[in-house]
This record gives sequence, C-alpha cells and structure tokens, in this order.
Amino acid sequence: MTDSYVRERVRAAVMRGNGYAGRGQWDQALRAYQSALEEDTESVEARYQLAVCQARLGQNREARLVLEHALANPEIRTADRVRVLQLLGRICLQGGDHARASQCFETVMDMTGTTGAPVLNQLAQVMCKSGNYERGFSLFYRAMQS
Repeated sequence: MTDSYVRERVRAAVMRGNGYAGRGQWDQALRAYQSALEEDTESVEARYQLAVCQARLGQNREARLVLEHALANPEIRTADRVRVLQLLGRICLQGGDHARASQCFETVMDMTGTTGAPVLNQLAQVMCKSGNYERGFSLFYRAMQS
C-alpha cells in the first residue's frame, strides 16, 4: 500500500467518525477513529478526535493515554502539539489532575508565547480548583486585560 492510499483511508475514517460525532453517535464515532488508527497509529487527527470521543463517553483515562501517545511522537508538528496539550489539559482538569492540567497549559503558553485570554483562563481555572486562589485570580485578571 502506498502512503497516499493509507492517508486517504485514514482521512475517510476520520471524516466518518466526525459525521457520527456530529450526530452524537459516540460509540460509532469511537469505532471509526479506532479504524483510522489501525491504518496509521501515528495519525494525530485520529488520536485527537478519538480522545474527544472518549472524554465524551467518560473514558478520561483512555483519552489521556491516547493523547500522551500523540505527544510522545517526536515528529508531531508544533501546532498539533499545542492543540493536543490544550485538550489534554481540559481532560486532566475534568478528571481532577490539576498538576498535569497546569503543566499542559503552562507548556502551551511557553510554546506559543501566548498570554491570551483563553489559555490564561484555563490556567486560572486550574489554579483555583487546586486551591491556589491568589495565582488563579491574578491570571483571571491578566486574561481580562488581554
């Protein structure tokens, strides 16, 4: 099989998964994204969408593993790494792992040089949920100034 053939099959499976997800058919979407990963285990888009689907189904542990695998790929593009880190941060926050969520959002800030409102708000939320209210409120204030 050629690379273009595999890419096309992965793209088709991801599109199929997106269609299912758009209709709230999470189990079917899950299977479509897993099918994409059977074609290409390093597909960042398939991993990202699979993690979204798993998180929607309450499978946070599985979603985290899928995203951590994507981040372990040294060839992942910076834009994809940022996107994956942001999703991982939100999933960690949802699961109560404030330390890992904070690490994800701070890495995004370091990588992008961005101190914009969305990232600051996410990090502020993590700080408040972990009990660091002073830093959290400081970050919320910075976000309002952005």
